Amino acid sequence: MPVLLNIVTDSQSTIFFRGNLSFMKKIGFNVGICSSPGKLLNEVSKSEGVDAFELPMEREISPLKDIIALWRLMMLMRRLRPTIVNAGTAKAGLLGMLAAFLTGVPIRIHQQRGLRSETLTGLKRQILLFTEWLACKCATKVICNSFSLRDITIKLRLASEEKCTVLGAGSSRGVDSERFSVRESNLRKTQSLQRKYGISPADPVIGFIGRLVRDKGISELREAYERIQLKYPSVRLVLIGPPETGDPIGRECLEWLEKQANVIFTGHIDNIVPYYSLFHVLAFPSYREGFPNVPLEAAAMQIPVVGFRSTGVVDAVQDGVTGMLVTQGDVDALTKALMCYLSDPVLRVKHGQAGRERVVRDFQPYRIWEALYQLYVELMKGHGFPIPESR
Repeated sequence: MPVLLNIVTDSQSTIFFRGNLSFMKKIGFNVGICSSPGKLLNEVSKSEGVDAFELPMEREISPLKDIIALWRLMMLMRRLRPTIVNAGTAKAGLLGMLAAFLTGVPIRIHQQRGLRSETLTGLKRQILLFTEWLACKCATKVICNSFSLRDITIKLRLASEEKCTVLGAGSSRGVDSERFSVRESNLRKTQSLQRKYGISPADPVIGFIGRLVRDKGISELREAYERIQLKYPSVRLVLIGPPETGDPIGRECLEWLEKQANVIFTGHIDNIVPYYSLFHVLAFPSYREGFPNVPLEAAAMQIPVVGFRSTGVVDAVQDGVTGMLVTQGDVDALTKALMCYLSDPVLRVKHGQAGRERVVRDFQPYRIWEALYQLYVELMKGHGFPIPESR
């Protein structure tokens, strides 16, 4: 039975593999998932019925700890003798591909979910570009989770056109359109949230979901929200997600938001589904992505999305069909696009419905799992390995 080892840096990222792991196990792989220790690693491995391997890895550059993590990964691979290693998220992608290459794993897949270097300058950008090039160099195949990410990967000469591929229409895991749907049980939970936060059904609401960091365009969103308040004094801004120290937003920006009575900070939310129905529009002014799932989830919930025209976001949002895209950093354009949906319910419904139709058509998780399995089959045949049989 071929061993398939999946590696991500943080346990939170194991959610990328929900459904995928049990799918591959049923097909006939001996499946394992490896990440830094965390609650989600254990939860996902248990629910998927696969082996979990805890291995501390740092998200930021940490030479000594990185060397230790690399050595531990090599020891793990020598013990498991995997046929396939699939490693993604920046640090795990690098260390996983290096360890797999050094231990002779035949099929090494670098799952590329975005380039941190896109929004950096100077020495740190050069270091991250080199590490990304090295991860791609050690890989036998690079899966880019969007076509725009594939284009920039090739343009930056991080990997060849032949080595890079995209599964289906893109995305790391797609969206379960049954779970993310407007139905009675979800709407009752949304009404409860309205009461909890004091939001009237008549109040216009702008939502944001993601890490509260500079790269997500929080400063630009703050400026846009301040301008929108002049026309819609009761407009609410709901910010869902944790602030982080790795790429912090300015203190002045954060303090301004915290002082606003109509700005709601929720922190991390486990069940995000009923929150989407609070929104009239999702703001997603991110400067870089791989293929963000949040805009797809919003689309499945029939919520239009306004975002920056950046890598990954251009794949997740169809401009003028499921949302609107504006130039990066253009606060005027961001403001106008958000206000367009607040002032035009007909357009809001039209683009929301188009978004859900697209998700149902192109981004069901099983489509991505099947495309990944077909890639595994192709690579295994190329190496002369027998194809696993369904159990």
